[in-house]
Order: sequence, then structure tokens, then C-alpha cells
Amino acid sequence: MAVLRFSQERQIDWHDIAPGKPTQNAFIESFNARLPDEFLNETLLTSLAQARAVLAA
Repeated sequence: MAVLRFSQERQIDWHDIAPGKPTQNAFIESFNARLPDEFLNETLLTSLAQARAVLAA
């Protein structure tokens, strides 16, 4: 899994959150809620490669 490899390469500890407990990771929950509204719904993307490039910038 890419996320686990990324965290291992950067020596980041990986901790699972308890099911049904989004408050344990409020930053990610907020990001996941806002991404469709603030980016995907306002940006015309023509390919997956373009989406990846825009998100990486």
C-alpha cells in the first residue's frame, strides 16, 4: 500500500483510528470533506494525470 510505504520511507509512525471515531483524526476528516467541494467541483479535469499534477502542486 502506497501510504504505508510513504510513511515507512519517512520514518512516520502509522496508527489506525478506531472504527466510527473520526474525531481521532479531525484534520484528515476535514480534508476529505472539503476536497470535493473546494477542488473537484470547481476544477475541470480531463485526465487522471492532470488531477494528480494539480493535487501535487
